[in-house]
Amino acid sequence: MAAIDWGSVPTWFSAIGTTGSLIATVTIVLRDRRKDEREDAACFAVWTDPEEVIDYRPALRLHNAAGRPVFDVTAHFYAYWVDFGSNERGTNLVERQLAAVVRAGAEMTLSADYAGYEGVLYVTFRDAHQVSWRYDMHSKTLTREPESRLGKFRAEARRWARRRRARIVGAWRRRRSDGGEPAPEEAS
Repeated sequence: MAAIDWGSVPTWFSAIGTTGSLIATVTIVLRDRRKDEREDAACFAVWTDPEEVIDYRPALRLHNAAGRPVFDVTAHFYAYWVDFGSNERGTNLVERQLAAVVRAGAEMTLSADYAGYEGVLYVTFRDAHQVSWRYDMHSKTLTREPESRLGKFRAEARRWARRRRARIVGAWRRRRSDGGEPAPEEAS
């Protein structure tokens, strides 16, 4: 019976150690990236101020303490409706955009002209990295919104158009700085 040659044991331990350290490094980098993304989002605050009343309702306040702007701030709430002809009643989940952009360090006071008994249920917004967030007004929790396929496609299309435009403008500027005629647009 011949002995099985397992190779060099130190080489095996070295390979296992290298693989383990690589996995640990990738895990730490991803964790730190998520922490950095959440840090900006956590600096954005939304609350109702019962002491400040606008139109007989508590004011809705937005404050961005982050170093970067916040985009597409939208309130989500239930609107109650009554059909007086048939005496039917119901509720609809309604979205209302509060602000297109809240600049870094800005604070806004808005009229809380939302309909509904519960008030604002949650507020959604996008941070400077285009990550969507949801702030639940009742439980006071911040969660990351899952991105839809359509949203991912739109973001990728915008990035592609920006890169394309930058390439065309760069070529045009290089051609102009060389003293030659203006550069024609690149073919798609």
